[in-house]
Amino acid sequence: MTTNTNTRTSGAAFGSAIGSTAAHLCHFAALSGTGIGRFASDTVGGVAAGYAETSAIRSAERMARAAARMAAGQSVTPIGVLLTA
Repeated sequence: MTTNTNTRTSGAAFGSAIGSTAAHLCHFAALSGTGIGRFASDTVGGVAAGYAETSAIRSAERMARAAARMAAGQSVTPIGVLLTA
């Protein structure tokens, strides 16, 4: 008769599997948090860059229209329109 030299019980194996799964989940959560943080940071940077670029383009267009109006002898200040219901 042979003796079993494996002293690991099924309870120990099950507990080890739970511990390993928990460690994997924690690792995944940490990496996801880092990725989400980086995505959020990149998004905020992209918003700021997009706003600055579009704002500069629109400002240049407004200045060009104002210069054209001034050259034509028209009023440079925009005229407001009041809408009432």
